[in-house]
Amino acid sequence: MGGRGVRNLVVTLVSVLSVPVAAQPLAAAQPSQIQVPTLGAMASAGQLAAPRLTWRDCSTALSPTKQCAWLRVPRRYDRPDGPTVRIALARIPATGSSRQRIGSLVWDAGGPGGISTGIVAEMADRMSTQVRKRFDFVAFDPRGIGESRPALRGCDQPWPVRPALNPLPVWRAVHDRFADVVRIGNRACLEDNQRIAAVMGTNNVARDLDRIRAALGDRKLTFWATSYGTRIGYVYALRYPQRVRAMVMDGSIDPTAGFPALPLVGGTSQDVAFRFIRANQRPLYRTVIRTAAQLTAHPIRLNDGRRFTRWNWLDVVGDLIGFQDAWANVPAIAHLVRTAREGDSEGFDARIVLADHVMDRPNSNVGAGFSVVNCVDYARRLSSRQRIDDVVANARRSPVFGGTLTLLYGSGCIGLDALGPDPIPLVKTASQRARVAAVPVLLANATHDAATPMKWAKRMQRVFGRPMIRYRGTQHIIWRATRSPCVNQPIDKFVVSGKIPRRDRTCAFVEPAQAAASLAGR
Repeated sequence: MGGRGVRNLVVTLVSVLSVPVAAQPLAAAQPSQIQVPTLGAMASAGQLAAPRLTWRDCSTALSPTKQCAWLRVPRRYDRPDGPTVRIALARIPATGSSRQRIGSLVWDAGGPGGISTGIVAEMADRMSTQVRKRFDFVAFDPRGIGESRPALRGCDQPWPVRPALNPLPVWRAVHDRFADVVRIGNRACLEDNQRIAAVMGTNNVARDLDRIRAALGDRKLTFWATSYGTRIGYVYALRYPQRVRAMVMDGSIDPTAGFPALPLVGGTSQDVAFRFIRANQRPLYRTVIRTAAQLTAHPIRLNDGRRFTRWNWLDVVGDLIGFQDAWANVPAIAHLVRTAREGDSEGFDARIVLADHVMDRPNSNVGAGFSVVNCVDYARRLSSRQRIDDVVANARRSPVFGGTLTLLYGSGCIGLDALGPDPIPLVKTASQRARVAAVPVLLANATHDAATPMKWAKRMQRVFGRPMIRYRGTQHIIWRATRSPCVNQPIDKFVVSGKIPRRDRTCAFVEPAQAAASLAGR
């Protein structure tokens, strides 16, 4: 691979990782307890004056029809005449005539912490012709995220340090070192972002979403809820059950359990996905294992003196295995790793890429919006002992990725003790389920989803009592992410017509487009 080839690879790598967050010094004074208004004190979004949007052109060469707008919403809904925050919106207008247009299909990138407005065109392009004719595709960055203002700043966290030569580390020691880093970073984040962090919870985001619906002129909401977006979705449905036209719950979180379920259950998800790959994509599986073994025996000394280890390799693989069109990048990155061992100019360039775009890439599973939103949403926090027990248990049952992923998920609230909770409702009662029984919802999930386990999707299904489209694979967020008509057609039909399918269906795995093309060329 020549130098140009190495740099072309990094463009692809950064693009793939950005779709699906370094520590700062501890301030001398810790922030005082931040008060968050309770759910019962909030005013209904419907009691406020109807908002207005002014769309402006923000097109690019790749997004020639993109438009952007700001929506001002109350910072606190119990003080509707008080300070406001601005929610960033972006849309790709419907391609059909005014008579064909139904309204807006609203989408959020998930996370929490995902930035939606920057990739609105790419996501709209995934949609079928029929959906694009009938809907403006509208993305929003939740309060405190991305282009919304104010937004969190200086809240990213690094990847944990694990022993380079040991595939079976002492996870307690890894946890303790990482906890110190996260604590310092999170306290500094809160010191600098107190006012916005306190109001970033999903209860407020759901109210913002209803303001977005009203500002778009839609009597009822059509919402593609993806990943964390399904938390926004079910909270919205509980609050405004009569205002939903159609809601696709794609890659569901658990609406019945609090924060402890995130590391304990979610921490095993990448290994569940990897077991599917082992059974169905043997060459890919062997590439991952072989490269990890080589790096365990011989880590790569980078140009800046750091070592690229098995853990850095597995971190990036873990980010990719839940997006099957990204699988083709795994062998390419493995080739980059091999090239980095060379002593020539190509090896030098490859080591730069590994340092700048793999080791130093953002960590989206701890810190920033991911931690702030989760720690506002869930009142219960994990003790150090609970975190360590979860990490050790999951490292045993999910030995490839489980230790690291559980550590990341479980560590998010360390140092955020001063961030008062605004707990979202957990659906545990028959009366709650009855409240959403008539809401038009269709669920979608992969059987071996690398981020949101099928166990969570089944619990979301029990809440709504609605059918689920299951896809045999690891794909996180399945609508229009694969070439499966079995997945795509019923979801298309539901979004356009509002008619819910009569029953569940399970759809066969479909080879990624790049892999299929490769096989056809043999």
